[in-house]
Amino acid sequence: MAVSNAEKERVVRRWFDVLAGGDLEALEDIVAWDVTDHSNLGSTYGGGCEGHKKLLGALRQALPGYRPQIESLEVKGDLVTVKHTGTAPAAAAANLAAVAGPSAVKEAAVAPLSFEVVSTLRVDDTGKIVEHWATVGPMGDTGGPNGYPGGSGGYPGGGPATGTPDQNKVFMQTYVRNVIDGMNPGLAGEYFRQNFFNHDPAPGEQPGLEGVRAFIASIFAAFSQFHTTIDEQVAVDDLVAGRWSQSFVNTGPYLGFPASNKKIDIGGITITRVRDGKIVEEWEARDALSLIQQMGIPSPLGPLEGGSGGPPASQGGTEVVRRYYYDVWNAGDLAVIDTIFDSGYRDHGLEPGQADGTAGVRQLVQALRTGFPDGSVSIDLQFGSGDRVVTRYTFRGTHRGTFRGVAATGKHVEITGIDIHLLQAGRIAQRWGYFDNASLVAQLGLISYPGQSGPPGGQTPPGGQTPPW
Repeated sequence: MAVSNAEKERVVRRWFDVLAGGDLEALEDIVAWDVTDHSNLGSTYGGGCEGHKKLLGALRQALPGYRPQIESLEVKGDLVTVKHTGTAPAAAAANLAAVAGPSAVKEAAVAPLSFEVVSTLRVDDTGKIVEHWATVGPMGDTGGPNGYPGGSGGYPGGGPATGTPDQNKVFMQTYVRNVIDGMNPGLAGEYFRQNFFNHDPAPGEQPGLEGVRAFIASIFAAFSQFHTTIDEQVAVDDLVAGRWSQSFVNTGPYLGFPASNKKIDIGGITITRVRDGKIVEEWEARDALSLIQQMGIPSPLGPLEGGSGGPPASQGGTEVVRRYYYDVWNAGDLAVIDTIFDSGYRDHGLEPGQADGTAGVRQLVQALRTGFPDGSVSIDLQFGSGDRVVTRYTFRGTHRGTFRGVAATGKHVEITGIDIHLLQAGRIAQRWGYFDNASLVAQLGLISYPGQSGPPGGQTPPGGQTPPW
């Protein structure tokens, strides 16, 4: 939902009231948990909302008599620039130098300190401050990769232009070409924001830019000769979904399994949120279980029940797709299948033993409801463009019946997946998708990853706050 200019101005005025009055807890309502502070004090006080609170708290403590006032406030897009001036007692000079460094106070003050400060804040479409620059003043950062603004396309950090869906598509293509196929983890900083958040981290992947850089480097230690094909992209606003296929060679140990020296072919779907020349968050579903199977590690899952063989030989769209997840999967109303699926429906991501067409949809839903009688699915993120609908979902349930040849374990599972559905004449005609079977077998206790304490898990956000999904 779009936020009006008046609301953006109100948010920034509330932020200024905190700076002036010191009510730091009020920041919880107006500052995003993962806010990025580009001032030169950001690294001193830590990241996120907690770090921003500490920074403003330190400034208030250093300048107990500070009296600021707003001179001008300008809203331009999602950026709000506020110019403010203020004075503080001369005795505060030493305190300010201790907080912001000697350069903050150019000479010993014998008269009240006087400040002119220009702050730029980015307010997102939820009404939260997500970035802060102090381009003029004692904590200003007027240069370097985080300066505002600058670089190609008028965005912080330089690099390929972003902003429109088409620009964001090209940005992601450039990332894949330069970092993945180019096997250059050192370039990660050109594409990922410092507080990047991955909703679907791989085993051992740590949060943030340094985490993704280290993870990419570890992948290149295990695999080489990368060749990635982006089969399809769907982009809306700042979201880009990319369906991809990839080949590489397993030349080193992976997850504790020895190198097989085999060529691996996998696929996946990745959703990224691209803002101002950086990837800020990501969701991904990939056939990771197929990867380790191709390395020679047998899968504990058998074919899907209820079928007669393996894969075959060679309304608004989002509302139709939502009916599939909620009416068919959750409610078990199989009759809905005939009203929302095309008679020639084709699934490009069949599970082993799953029939093609709508018969395979019935088979999958029945198998899941038998294996996980309390199972339910929720849509975490969904958007559509043209005849495509992209859906990231989470399936939760307790394994109380046989599923793919595995007898009930009584274990609760939480598995994510991403689908791209193509609609024709208001019906679902094709699907490409990935379900995290690698996490499923780990959560059922059927396989353990050497060197890992458990199955792939989530991240803990900075400051103990809950991520906004």
